[in-house]
Amino acid sequence: MYRLSPYTYLIEGLLGQAIGNQEINCSAVEFVTLEPPSGLTCQDYMGAFTSVAGGYITNPEATSSCNFCAFRTTDQFLGLTFNIFYHHRWRDVGIVAAFIVFNVRLSFFISSAWTSVLTFCSLDFPRLRDDLPIPHSYWKPLAFAQTQEKLDVLIVLEHE
Repeated sequence: MYRLSPYTYLIEGLLGQAIGNQEINCSAVEFVTLEPPSGLTCQDYMGAFTSVAGGYITNPEATSSCNFCAFRTTDQFLGLTFNIFYHHRWRDVGIVAAFIVFNVRLSFFISSAWTSVLTFCSLDFPRLRDDLPIPHSYWKPLAFAQTQEKLDVLIVLEHE
């Protein structure tokens, strides 16, 4: 459902542009420390994994205590965590602009359609019955007044 909301594209466009496409440097508490098998460097042990999954190793030539950070760029973090991508920013601008244009046009269409309906309903129709003693030009206001009087009588009768 979140793909139907224009706010999804607005937030993705804003966050992707603001913090996307930048490098991440992990602090000391964010590193995962691994021990490679004997005879392998950290790069030999973790190289294939980091090329597929992303992230980086701070000491690639070490043979013990490999420090691994799970994310190298903000694009990796935003993409895996929030499904926000830097390269979608112009697509998101287009979607938000199309949503705005669609809603403005829809509001004008509904407004003009409603005005047409009201104009059609306010036309002075000829009398439907010939036995009414009301002149044609006074038909609608007197009919409303008569209806209102009947309603007042009905309300009074209900309360008694």
